[in-house]
Amino acid sequence: MQISLEPVADHPALFDTIAGWLWSEWGTAKNKELYRSLVAHSQRDGLPSISVALAGTTPVGTVGLLRTDLLSRQEFTPWMAVLYVQPAWRSTGIATLLQKHVVTRAQDMGYKEIFLYTKMTGYYEKNGWVYRESDYDDHGEVVRIYRKTLDKK
Repeated sequence: MQISLEPVADHPALFDTIAGWLWSEWGTAKNKELYRSLVAHSQRDGLPSISVALAGTTPVGTVGLLRTDLLSRQEFTPWMAVLYVQPAWRSTGIATLLQKHVVTRAQDMGYKEIFLYTKMTGYYEKNGWVYRESDYDDHGEVVRIYRKTLDKK
């Protein structure tokens, strides 16, 4: 099936669904509305920018480009964040497609590099991300910071 990538701002009917995915994956009992607000304030041409992967009209994943995603490292910008693929659609290449999409968006905005943080090891390196260092997330857990240098367009 063909996957299209579109600004979530163009799909307000999906805001609650996408916010629910993100909150279920990364949220806490106290921050459910944070994810709803992030999705609702996503922009087409600026930051924050969240895109939705659609299989036909069915949402199957998301990715975002944010000014900051790790509070302790706000000097780095922008960040790839909220990379999420519905479980039934994992291992189909959608996550790689979403990563490429957000890299292109960052390039189009004139950025020379992009960052992400994760607890995972070995996954992002396959797509050209370079481990930079470790730090702590807002839950006090150790996370890995990655950087990707963007090619000039």
